Amino acid sequence: MINKKILAIHLNEFNCNYLKYGAKKYKLKHLKKLFSLKKISTFTKDRIQNKNLDPWVQSVSINTGKISNKHKIFKLGQKLDDNLFFIWDILTKKKVDCYVWGSINSRFTNRKYLKLFFPDPWNYSSDTYPSDLKPFHILPRYYAKNYLEIEFSKIVKYSMIFFTAFIKNNGFNFFIKNFFLIINSFLYRGLKNYILFFLFDLISLNLFTKRIKTNNDCFSYIFLNSLAHFQHNNWNDANAEKYYFLFVDKIMKSIFELYQSHDSLIIFNGFSQKKINNKFLIRPKNPIIFLSNIIKFKNLEQDMTNGGFIFFNDKKETDIAFKKLINYTVCGIKIFEILQKKEKSFFYKIKINSTKDLRKIDINKINKIILLKSFQIDNKKKMKINFNFEEISKFLDSIRFIKTTGIHSTSGNIFYDNIKMLKNKKSMENHQIFNIFTDYFKNKTTNEN
Repeated sequence: MINKKILAIHLNEFNCNYLKYGAKKYKLKHLKKLFSLKKISTFTKDRIQNKNLDPWVQSVSINTGKISNKHKIFKLGQKLDDNLFFIWDILTKKKVDCYVWGSINSRFTNRKYLKLFFPDPWNYSSDTYPSDLKPFHILPRYYAKNYLEIEFSKIVKYSMIFFTAFIKNNGFNFFIKNFFLIINSFLYRGLKNYILFFLFDLISLNLFTKRIKTNNDCFSYIFLNSLAHFQHNNWNDANAEKYYFLFVDKIMKSIFELYQSHDSLIIFNGFSQKKINNKFLIRPKNPIIFLSNIIKFKNLEQDMTNGGFIFFNDKKETDIAFKKLINYTVCGIKIFEILQKKEKSFFYKIKINSTKDLRKIDINKINKIILLKSFQIDNKKKMKINFNFEEISKFLDSIRFIKTTGIHSTSGNIFYDNIKMLKNKKSMENHQIFNIFTDYFKNKTTNEN
């Protein structure tokens, strides 16, 4: 029997029309090649952003074949049920070599045919496999959780570990090939988050490609988040647009080069994004310090935006913290929402956002009227503000306003090549993408490993 190899690219949340616009405007041949592939649409019945219409929910649906109400994973970094099986858990039992990089909200289980597992930066329950990939995980993990208030000594230390390991993995050639794009983007745009995220995705593709060495049936999966990050935070920045598309074209070039060692290709976004007028999420500069001034806790696993899982020593400590946070106010506004409360943990979230970056307003001119016009509550309840200059000043000093320019859509896209199951399909629900991979290897017999 001829071995089969499929390459699965989860290119998170890309907007198809925006990519078409950029491919045409900047004459990008690798990005144009994407649109030469066959295409179908995808959708989800989940509708609520910050509840179930999120990548850390939809990715679990895609990778387990279960809708969100079945898998019940709704938060980034949430503990996964032991009975939840991912596509690579299924395929390794069929003696399919599996390579998994960056899959968001996923789990490593030691199996003979799982050859590589690189967890997403917010995963605190799974390590890299093999262990020599760990130097590449320390830096993105630290940066993702602490990017608003970086400790210089730690970022230098972790960067040295990362780039020393990368150079040892022939990373010097990568920098030679991408020298002009890297230098020009930093010269003209500065040290922007979206540039760092694009670089990480390109480096990930580089490392991932080198690791896939098999003569067996093969499932290769990589999750890339840089396009989603840019749309969420920089979509309205006309000066950044060119560099966005140049990096995307580089990513597409790497994908098609990697495809040369596979038989079939699928590129999907989980769902797309829609462009919106600017709004601002509110996140503590240093969540640990911010929360420590209010409650006592054991550990915090911060997510990428304005919430995270807080862990406690016992039930009593949990209950005390819950009461304090749920009743904590800033100028009379209750700012916290608490979800998934358990005996020794719960998920916290700052539930207010803003129509303006208030740090750009003279703090001495901020008053009750400005706050009423600027602050919004997620659940749309009316606010009663008891303005206190000292209180709001202290609060604004401890937070950052994170600009949001894109929100999640319920529809998405699949681009593919040489996948028979999709030949007569026009659309499918997100969780059904799982079936593409089981169908691809459907003639393989199960082997317990």
